[in-house]
Amino acid sequence: MSLIHQVLCINKMLLFQFVPLLLFLRILLQPNLLQILYQKYNIILHFLVLLFPCLNSYLY
Repeated sequence: MSLIHQVLCINKMLLFQFVPLLLFLRILLQPNLLQILYQKYNIILHFLVLLFPCLNSYLY
């Protein structure tokens, strides 16, 4: 595996982790925080599992 290929792989992984994080932050920064957290709890949980695969074993 070449260095360029490794860097591309890492960038792709970071991108896939960064997008959910941005969405997660966007949800958190909305005004009706508690209401939105309540409505989107499952989505947020899903993002956390995506971001931290190690949480998977604790949550499910």
